[in-house]
Amino acid sequence: MQSLLRAVLANVRRGRTSQGGSTITQQLARNLFLTHERTLTRKIKEALLTIRLERIYTKDEILGMYFNQIYYGNGAHGVKSAAREYFAKPLSEFNLAECAFLAGIPANPTLYDPRRRPENARNRQKLVLAMMTDHGSITPEEAERAAEEPIELVSREERSMRAPYFVEHVRRQLVARYGADRLYGDGLQVETTLDWRIQETVEIALETHLRRLEGINEYEVARDSTWVPPESPFVNSPYVQGAAVVIDTRSGEILAMVGGRSYWESKWNRATQATRQPGSAFKPFVYTAAVEQGFGPSTVILDEPLTVPMPNGDVYKPENQKRNFAGPMNMRYAMSRSVNVPAVRMILTVGPEAAVDVARRCGLTGRIHPYPSTALGASEVKLLELTAAYTVFPNLGILHRPWSIREIRDRNGAVLERGSVRSQEALAAPVAAVMNTILAEVMDRGTAASSRWKGITCPAGGKTGTMDDYTDALFVGFTPLYTMGVWVGFDQKRTLGKDMTGATAALPIWIETMKVALEGAQKDLAPFPVPEGVVWRTVCRESGYRAVHDCSDSYREIFVDGDEPEELCPLHSGKSLDPMSDGISFEILDRRNQGDSSDLEP
Repeated sequence: MQSLLRAVLANVRRGRTSQGGSTITQQLARNLFLTHERTLTRKIKEALLTIRLERIYTKDEILGMYFNQIYYGNGAHGVKSAAREYFAKPLSEFNLAECAFLAGIPANPTLYDPRRRPENARNRQKLVLAMMTDHGSITPEEAERAAEEPIELVSREERSMRAPYFVEHVRRQLVARYGADRLYGDGLQVETTLDWRIQETVEIALETHLRRLEGINEYEVARDSTWVPPESPFVNSPYVQGAAVVIDTRSGEILAMVGGRSYWESKWNRATQATRQPGSAFKPFVYTAAVEQGFGPSTVILDEPLTVPMPNGDVYKPENQKRNFAGPMNMRYAMSRSVNVPAVRMILTVGPEAAVDVARRCGLTGRIHPYPSTALGASEVKLLELTAAYTVFPNLGILHRPWSIREIRDRNGAVLERGSVRSQEALAAPVAAVMNTILAEVMDRGTAASSRWKGITCPAGGKTGTMDDYTDALFVGFTPLYTMGVWVGFDQKRTLGKDMTGATAALPIWIETMKVALEGAQKDLAPFPVPEGVVWRTVCRESGYRAVHDCSDSYREIFVDGDEPEELCPLHSGKSLDPMSDGISFEILDRRNQGDSSDLEP
């Protein structure tokens, strides 16, 4: 404890963290219960926990817990896991050279990574042997022989850990529930929700497509370059990254998870830990708020220049992707073609708080600002949460929280806990059904229409997302069986390249995964259910009102019962427009005080 108290006193004097003890007990306390941030508060908590641990456990017990949870790099937590990862054999078969080699890694798993920096790891082994000699644990002759013995690591292809980002996601949950000592020492048996076939498909689809993007855009650094990651396992990589999650639409089970292109180079899980701007993938929550307030998909919105004064005196001027404007368009068209300005007009009409409330009910937990720009995805979200949120639409308003552990048993086979579907009502079923048809339009005739001629023939819905300057590309889409979210971008924001939209950079990964996941099942999937509480009307596409004989472009539209238009089309029925209104759009706008906006995303 003297080293720890000395460090705490030094930090108090300086008003910051400048020193730190690193006894085994302190490291155990930090790894089990705390973060690795260098703050005085964390140091004090660490000191108290250290005292508590040393009063409860013997030194041998503390050492055992330490070895069972310490990180050895390359996804290996605990000495047994490290033995499998690097040597593919149990510890009982280790010789002195291998034991010393393994013992040197935890001091800095990246610096002493046996595969990337073998010379560093070997030098560290020699230091361990020298320290063992100094302490009389071995003779100098034994140390010399061990230092000369060859170290034969298993190849990367032989490594035991599959789906590493998913495994780490599960491991964190288990440590939180049972503690590291029990997890690594009690022989827990864990059954997860992972589907190996889908997982491997996602990994291949993501890596194949990102390599294609590297070839097209000729990025400055590619994954197969000679870049070596720095010491931190949670590191920003310089090459283009991607993440993807597949969820069972009907239950919320996580079937596949890829948090990056190489877990061995960066442990940062971009599917569960990273927060990125979703771009137009946030628009469904805006239009859902509109449907809840009585707007129907036929409501006409103006796609014309919009200026929004902000409280700080600035002026917000949303733009469409192509910097053009198309005039009046209905809500269904604006959403399916991802036109930006109508989305901003709509969030101003329904109120930004209403859109944020919808997003919250659908499971988004991050900070979402009630600003006009939120309509275009300016607030950051996590990919896993966003993907789960989209299951609300095919499930007619029911949110299934994502989960990954089916069952946990102890070493004797006794069940400790079973996972189950965690559901809650997020939207009224008629509202979800209306939005479901709009998201299906995205797939059939909108920004994700390429999915249809590339092999996705079953019922499906989704939304592309693209941020300014093509810095983030997303696609989230669902079928009756699977919902999948895909993100592509750089860890440190920079452009993916010209026209690298969600449809170009992310959607192809979704398509290739779904083709395999749905193989043999597409033709048997029934259309999404339509609940009670909705009605269909034939409306004029130009005005949004009930169609008459002279309407040249009419179609069948779905509405929440009671929100359907009853008035006949004023453009083609001879009905006069309100002389106080400024054209057709304001007549329709006056019906529900609607708005407009536009952001075309090809």
